[in-house]
Amino acid sequence: MIDDLRRVLGSRRWLTFAIVVAVLVPSAIRLGFWQVDRLEERRATNAIWGVRLDAAPVPLEAILDAGNTLPSEQRRYLRVAVEGTFLAGEQVLIRNRSLDGQSGSWVVTPITLDTGSVLAVVRGWVPLGVTDPFDPVLDPPSGRVALDGVLVPGERPVAFGPSDPVEGRLTRLALLDLDRLGVQVGAPLGQEFVQQTSDEKGVELPPELLELPDVEDEGSHLAYAIQWFSFAIIGSIGFLALVRREAARLRRVDASALEVVEGPHAEE
Repeated sequence: MIDDLRRVLGSRRWLTFAIVVAVLVPSAIRLGFWQVDRLEERRATNAIWGVRLDAAPVPLEAILDAGNTLPSEQRRYLRVAVEGTFLAGEQVLIRNRSLDGQSGSWVVTPITLDTGSVLAVVRGWVPLGVTDPFDPVLDPPSGRVALDGVLVPGERPVAFGPSDPVEGRLTRLALLDLDRLGVQVGAPLGQEFVQQTSDEKGVELPPELLELPDVEDEGSHLAYAIQWFSFAIIGSIGFLALVRREAARLRRVDASALEVVEGPHAEE
């Protein structure tokens, strides 16, 4: 095999091919291990998020007091206890949201905390037919309320993704963009919203509570790692197979040439 490789690589075309393979195969292996590292990071992060979701709620004010020193990622999925007053007149729907395979909307109601801060609360989900955020069935409790929830980062518009007009007062939005919603509420809403996890008034009424964030999803890192390692294996084996085939072709050419040279002598 070594002799075959040396002979085949004597061709400039095959030498160039070999250099390309020698660059691409190690690169694919490195990318595969990079995806494995990303998978381990994702699993570690999921474990942290799982611990937070299993913990008892802490007063939201304590989280907000530490907001200047506690990075946003360290607040993600913390269980919180919220007390304040809903701003029913600022309620909106976030469209194109699904629950159990059904299309619908999120019901989002800002809440004023005892400290004066305002946050958005995703009170739950309603089916597609509900298009008016001020439908009486969706009215939030009046007066001071107490509820439990999970802190979730707000959404941001991305290129070629759904977005909302920058100006104007909207009752139905495509994104829970807290900066955009804060403009029409007239108060900053921070970086996270509260996904409500406890039923209001102790009974199950619309809107229906959302499922907890999925902290077991590992993404596509494992699939991508297998893909890159497969590319490396296929590239290596394929290149060696082509070298063997080319070497066999060269041997046939040599044998044919030898027969042509020895042919007249063989007849004598």
